[in-house]
Amino acid sequence: MIHEEKRRRSQLDIIVDILESAQKDVRKSRIAGKANLNYKYVMTYVDGLVDQGLLDEANEGSYIITGKGKRFISEYDKIMGVVKSIVH
Repeated sequence: MIHEEKRRRSQLDIIVDILESAQKDVRKSRIAGKANLNYKYVMTYVDGLVDQGLLDEANEGSYIITGKGKRFISEYDKIMGVVKSIVH
């Protein structure tokens, strides 16, 4: 039987998961569910992502990804594509 190695997500992976979960106007609790994170962590990350301009507060208590956030995901995908082609 082959066991898949389970690894913890990196902070970068978590950031991308949060950004991807905010493609539409969503509340922090919904982000937590979609990104499979504890609400406490989501609060910290979301505030930092807003400060960096990757998320925007759409309405009071709800968030949406910005153009900068979408570019961040695009660049992340390119980098991960290179990494996966090297370490297959």
